[in-house]
Amino acid sequence: MLAFSDMNTGAGKIENGKKALKIVVVGDGAVGKTCLLLAFS
Repeated sequence: MLAFSDMNTGAGKIENGKKALKIVVVGDGAVGKTCLLLAFS
C-alpha cells in the first residue's frame, strides 16, 4: 500500500523545489527491506 499526504505545513520542504518524503517500509524479516532503503538513499 502506498499513501500520500499533503499537509501544507511547510514541513519537509527542501531548497530547490524538492520535497522530502517520509517512507515506512513494512514486511517480513530477511526479504530485503534494508537493501531496498540503501539502494534508494
